[in-house]
Amino acid sequence: MRFFNKTKGAISIFLVIIMVPMLTLSGLFVDAGRVKLSRSVMDSAGDLAMNTALTNYDIKLKELYGLFATAQDKEDLFAKLEDYYRSCIISAGIDGVEADSYVSYIMKTLGMISEEETSDVLNMHLVDFAISEVENANMANATILKNGIVNFMKYRGPINMGLSFLSSLQSFTSLSKSTELVEKRQEYYEVQQSVLENCRKAWNHIRNYNKNDMLKSETYFDDFKNEAKQFKEKYTNIGRKVIKDLYDTQKHAGNPLKPLKDYGFKYTSDAATIQKKINDFNTALNRLNTKEDKVKKHVYPDGAYDLQYLVQGNREDIFKDYYYAMERFNEAYQDLLYAINNEVDKVEYIDEFDNVKTKEEKVGPRHSTTEYEKIFKEKEKFYNELNKKLSRIANDIADKVNPDETNAKIVELYNKFIKFQRDLTDAKNNLDNALKYLNKVYNAVKPGGSLDEKKNEWEATTKADELANSSLAKQDAAEIKGLSSFIKAEEVKKFIDRLNNISTNLGNMLSELDKFTFFGAKLSELDKYETLKQAIERKLGRKQLVSVPIKETELDSKINTWVQDCFTEGNVNADWINAPGSKIKLIDDKLNFYVFLYTKFNLADEDVTSSEDNAKKLDKK
Repeated sequence: MRFFNKTKGAISIFLVIIMVPMLTLSGLFVDAGRVKLSRSVMDSAGDLAMNTALTNYDIKLKELYGLFATAQDKEDLFAKLEDYYRSCIISAGIDGVEADSYVSYIMKTLGMISEEETSDVLNMHLVDFAISEVENANMANATILKNGIVNFMKYRGPINMGLSFLSSLQSFTSLSKSTELVEKRQEYYEVQQSVLENCRKAWNHIRNYNKNDMLKSETYFDDFKNEAKQFKEKYTNIGRKVIKDLYDTQKHAGNPLKPLKDYGFKYTSDAATIQKKINDFNTALNRLNTKEDKVKKHVYPDGAYDLQYLVQGNREDIFKDYYYAMERFNEAYQDLLYAINNEVDKVEYIDEFDNVKTKEEKVGPRHSTTEYEKIFKEKEKFYNELNKKLSRIANDIADKVNPDETNAKIVELYNKFIKFQRDLTDAKNNLDNALKYLNKVYNAVKPGGSLDEKKNEWEATTKADELANSSLAKQDAAEIKGLSSFIKAEEVKKFIDRLNNISTNLGNMLSELDKFTFFGAKLSELDKYETLKQAIERKLGRKQLVSVPIKETELDSKINTWVQDCFTEGNVNADWINAPGSKIKLIDDKLNFYVFLYTKFNLADEDVTSSEDNAKKLDKK
């Protein structure tokens, strides 16, 4: 009894009895609430799905007929969008992996990919799902389609008429601004087109620069420097040759003396005639003595340079005048001897008819010829000795006075020098012409340049109050927003600086080449023997050149004095051709803008050329 009368633990027992039914009841209420909430969620999801489907309605059907109807598959649309974005991004030069990351971001923005995992609070599971289509409740039903269109047109007609009228009135107020908008857009694209055209013109000159011979050989500049080191010695030797052997010698290198003639006189003489012949002989002798003295004064010294001895004598007509005097003396001598040996007297006689007549009878020589013969032999001996010496000299110097070999050497040196100079000049001209167009490109694409200015003007026009509701303005605004900088000003500037550095260095080299002179004439002007001869004549003077010493040692000494400082040279420095920022080969470190020009124009031209060649081959076949 005491056991049953104890009261300790009664509350716990009471709670156990109460809590079991309470927990059971609470669970029932929770499950009932979840069922109710699930129904609401499903209703909302269904409404959202339908609304989403309706947002993909066909715009043309809605605008033209007022029909909310879908005519495409949304999943297919987004799949196509994803492929479109990926192809566009890859075509811009971005690799596939990076393109996929951009596409993923775009699709997330469109809501096709969830950015984070969701939590199913209701812990629902789809057991069964079915959609029941209301029969004939779609646009395939002609009655529904007709009623929808007719009901829409009841209101569309009057409204459109009113809107058209209002739009017509509004168009008059915005017409000028719309025209301006079109003009601004056209101006922008004209400037952009001019930029591309200037790029093409610049590339044409750069392509010609790349074809220059100086870029085809790694040793081009070293080869010329080695040649230039020998220019002084070669030109100096040529100068010696011209002064010593060639200057004004070709016309005076022959022997003017000739064998004496045999006149073969036939006549009769008398005392008066013989006296006249004696006088003629003495006159010819006196003239010969004068000319002979000039020959003797034209001294042939020991160690004489035969060529100058003969040439200077001929140039002053010493030997020629002596020949004429000797020939006249020879004629007078033969004439006198014949007259003495054929003297006759006139004798009177009576013929058979007793008539007095006169006849000529030859008489023995009344004058001695010994003295005349002695004088002639003495003069003849001197003449023959001189003739022999001059003939030998003329034969010996025949090749020396021929300028052909010297002319060939001058032409060879000229061609080497002028080839280098022309290559540098051509390269610099192409770079300068390219820079002319590249500067126009830079002035257009730089911040605040003409392209930026036209873009700002175009954009400002789209924001005009008169075009607030204009579809044209909205379209242009969207187009402006999508524009990107297709040519970066800083890349153009970097390329311009590179070309400027090369052009400046080429200009410095050309200035140094102009310092190469010989006897005051630039090497670029000495293209042949005659030109070099004229340069030497201008520097030294004809009087000096035609009166050089005849003795060879004195002649060489004089020439050495003249040619000692006659050659000047410049410092052709080519150390810069491989220096950073001025590398002469543009292809060595391809700058971004150079790559752009090459890709944009060179490859395109190659494709066109290849197509034309293929077409010609097909035509031939």
